[in-house]
Amino acid sequence: MQRNGKINRKAVFLDRDGVINRCININRKCFAPKLFRDFKLYPYTKSSILKLKRKNFLIIVLTNQPDINKKKIRNIEFQQMNNKLFEIGIDDIFVCPHDQKSNCK
Repeated sequence: MQRNGKINRKAVFLDRDGVINRCININRKCFAPKLFRDFKLYPYTKSSILKLKRKNFLIIVLTNQPDINKKKIRNIEFQQMNNKLFEIGIDDIFVCPHDQKSNCK
């Protein structure tokens, strides 16, 4: 789509844990995986991303990851998770690493 001489693209914004990948279920609550080996995409994730890409959507992941601020996840583990998402066609990832005590806006 073009408007005022600029090309506009549609975008889909997706949450990560519980939408793209399986949560770690503890007492029926969804928690983000802390280890790459526990980062499991849902079976439909890659094919769904590819369908959206074929329709020219940008795919953006938005995710709260307070375990980063709490030092409960190693940076290398988190980067491996992000790399896997980029490999399946995610265009960008925006992360809030703060916990609730940080009063992040």
